[in-house]
Amino acid sequence: MGEGSGRRGGLEGVILGPSGISLPEGREGRLWFRGYDAAELALRLPYASIAYLLIWGDPPPRDPPAEIEEGLRAGRELARRVLPVLDRLPSETSPLDAARTGLSALGEVQSGFPGQREQGLALAGAVAELLAA
Repeated sequence: MGEGSGRRGGLEGVILGPSGISLPEGREGRLWFRGYDAAELALRLPYASIAYLLIWGDPPPRDPPAEIEEGLRAGRELARRVLPVLDRLPSETSPLDAARTGLSALGEVQSGFPGQREQGLALAGAVAELLAA
């Protein structure tokens, strides 16, 4: 975007539509997940419990059910299959750009998941693994 294009970066003024999953309050520097302060959740609960809240919409359990941990594990294992793609990226690639590339590559190795919740869990596990790489 050139200087004279009149376009600005960012999402200020962009209306995406209502969501029950998240509410960003950019000016205040806060993010809410299903009515819970995301910063507080991150301090109090394990990743699996927060994934449960986001995907199921129920209050997050302190100890997530085994199927949640299994779904996240499946996503992490799937992400490991695309790590060679990330190894080929330039060293100056930002973590978010690398994660996006890894998620795109997942489409080539994913064998399919039976339902949306299972897909959500697998993606939550994959994103965590890709960002850690």
